[in-house]
Amino acid sequence: LSVPRQKYRPNDTITVKYDMKNATYTSGSCWIGLIPSHIQSTDEYENDNYDVCYFYVRESSGQGTLGRTPAGSYHIKCFANDGGGQYLGSVPGYITIGNDIASLTIA
Repeated sequence: LSVPRQKYRPNDTITVKYDMKNATYTSGSCWIGLIPSHIQSTDEYENDNYDVCYFYVRESSGQGTLGRTPAGSYHIKCFANDGGGQYLGSVPGYITIGNDIASLTIA
């Protein structure tokens, strides 16, 4: 998983590139979501309860967008499927969304 930058303004869209050619996933129910950074768990159920936005992965590699996002600090995480799916990975570090992106720092 990768993103072009780690700082955004509220309501920006975030383009996420992914390559899962070496991962096993259920086509159509694998998902990538924006999760508040205080959720440290890799449990799919817990992350699903807190995701701010997400998209389903429809092919083994490509890109998707995470829609209009509120200010905050987030992780971008990937899960094999809904309903308790395996954690597949995340974008390293935090994604920061704020009004004054020049003054924000990455944790």
